[in-house]
Amino acid sequence: DLRLSLESALALLTVRQRTVLVLRYFEDLTEVQTAHALGISPGTVKSTTRNALARLRTLAPELGDLVGGAS
Repeated sequence: DLRLSLESALALLTVRQRTVLVLRYFEDLTEVQTAHALGISPGTVKSTTRNALARLRTLAPELGDLVGGAS
């Protein structure tokens, strides 16, 4: 159930948000490595990650523990 919720919620993110999360948390890249791979600044990686996780918390509250709970 958790995997299906995560997949459904990820599908609702923007392409950039989803890509950043996949690179950071599934491919285990650093912020700098992710920025380099996408041709964006590390600050953009940080803000995109923050916004994507916040959106996941809203879209799928049942994933709270997985995405850091409520902020």
